[in-house]
Amino acid sequence: MKRSTILVAAIAMSAFQGIAQSGYTVKGKLKGQGNLMMYMRYRDASGKTVVDSVQAHNNRFELKGNISSGPVVAFLNTGLDRNLRVSKKPNSPYVPAPSLEIILNDNSHLTISGTAEDIHLATIKGDELNKDLQKLHNQENEVFKRTWEMQKASNNLRREGKDTKESEAAFAKEFTELRKKRKEIREQFVSDYPGSFVSMYLIAMNSADYKPVDLAKTYKNMPDQYKGSVYGKMVEAKIESSRTTAIGSVAPDFTKPGLDGQFISLSSLRGKYVLVDFWGSWCGPCRRSHPHLKEVYEKYKSKGLEILGVACEKSSDEAEATQSWKQAVHEDRINWLQVLNNAGKDKTDLPTLYGVEGFPTKILLDKDGKVIAKWLGLESEQLDAKLKEVFGE
Repeated sequence: MKRSTILVAAIAMSAFQGIAQSGYTVKGKLKGQGNLMMYMRYRDASGKTVVDSVQAHNNRFELKGNISSGPVVAFLNTGLDRNLRVSKKPNSPYVPAPSLEIILNDNSHLTISGTAEDIHLATIKGDELNKDLQKLHNQENEVFKRTWEMQKASNNLRREGKDTKESEAAFAKEFTELRKKRKEIREQFVSDYPGSFVSMYLIAMNSADYKPVDLAKTYKNMPDQYKGSVYGKMVEAKIESSRTTAIGSVAPDFTKPGLDGQFISLSSLRGKYVLVDFWGSWCGPCRRSHPHLKEVYEKYKSKGLEILGVACEKSSDEAEATQSWKQAVHEDRINWLQVLNNAGKDKTDLPTLYGVEGFPTKILLDKDGKVIAKWLGLESEQLDAKLKEVFGE
C-alpha cells in the first residue's frame, strides 16, 4: 500500500512537472536596459499579432507564455527609445528601430545577452531552432549593423534639412549593396540548411527575391512538417499572388479612400499607365524615393502616367493611421493620388493581395491594367529606364 502511494505520488509529481515546464521562457540581461519595459511580438497561426511585455529590473528580464501554433518567429525589443523620428516634431512619424529575431516553441527556454541599444545584435542561446537562427545572425550581423548606421545617418541629414540629391544617391547606392549582400547570405543559408525551420522562414520573408517558378520549386522541397506553419502558408499565398501579379497579368482591382475621403478604384485609371507605389510614413526608403517620384510625375504626367500611392501604416487604429499618412503626405509635398490601405484592411489587405514583401514596392501597369514591371526597394534607375522605354524619351 505504501509502495502504491509512493508510485501514485511520483506519477502525479511527474505530471505536475510536465505542466510546469510547458510554455516558453525568454530571459536575459541587456546592458543599459535598466528597469524599462521589454516587448515581444509575433503572429499566431490565425495571423493575429500577439504582444507580450514585462518590466525589466536592473537590466534583467523574463518573459513567459504559451505557444499553441509554434514554432513562430518573434521580435524582441526594448522600451528604450531608439526609433528615428523623421522630423523634429515630438509626435512625428518614425522609422522603427530593429528588433531581435528569436524562435518560440511551447517548450522554448532561451537566454538573451547583449545591450539594449543594439538589441538586434544580441546573442541567443537555447534550443536547436535558435542555434540555427544564431548561425544566420553571426553571418549577417555586420550587414545588419551597417544598415542601421546608414539609416540613422540618413535620418539625421533629413531632420537637419541637409539631405541633398548627392547624399540620397550615395545612401541609395550603399543600401542597395547592403541589401544585395544580405540577400546572398540568406540564399546561401537556405542552400546550406534546406531542412531548417529558419530556411522556411527566410523563404517566406524573402519570397520577392525568387522567380515564381523557383519559389514553387524551393517550397516543394522543404520539409512537410513546416509547410503547415505560418511561414509555409505565407509562401503558399505568395506563390498564388505571384500568379496574380505576374508580368502580363491584369492587376487585381481595388477601391480605397483617398485623402479627401472619396473612394478611388484602380480600374477608374484605365487608359493611363499607372505606377502603384506601396509605402508608409514610417518607411525611410519609401520617403527618400518621393523627391525622385516628383520628378518622374512632373515629366510624364502629361504623357499619360498616373501614380497611385497605397499607404500602409503600422498603427492598428485607423484614425491614428490616417493622421500619420496625411502628415507624411503634407511633409513630403506629395501631389499624386493616394489611398489608405488601413481603411477596410480586414476585408481587403492590398499588400497581401499583391504579394508585397517589403517597402517600398512599385508596380507599373499599362493602359489595360496589365503588370509590365515590379520593383522592391529604391529603384530610380530601373524606373527611369522603363519609363523611357514606355514613353520614348
